[in-house]
Amino acid sequence: HDAQLISFHSTSKGIIGECGQRGGYMEFVGFSNKVMAQFTKMAATSLSSGTLSQIFVGLMVTPPAEGEPSYELFQEETGEIFAGLKRRALRLTEALNRVPGIECQAIEGA
Repeated sequence: HDAQLISFHSTSKGIIGECGQRGGYMEFVGFSNKVMAQFTKMAATSLSSGTLSQIFVGLMVTPPAEGEPSYELFQEETGEIFAGLKRRALRLTEALNRVPGIECQAIEGA
């Protein structure tokens, strides 16, 4: 791929929504090893989350699997979160499309 992508996800703004928990991760796609070495060096000098934040990141990246006791509830709660995000995104798109000179494409996801 020629495309480069940097994706961020945090425990305080994601599905877990635990405000104050300063854990998260970044994913880099399409960058050379040389560039990645610079990102790694920069991150190593300024990132150090506490144990609780690291636990939250672990929970965030390993949700309950099908058959586990909390799976059904997790699916229900995350479904409600994503439905709410999509509703707000659609309302924003509709409002922006009413502004003269602004045209937005339809939202495909939350």
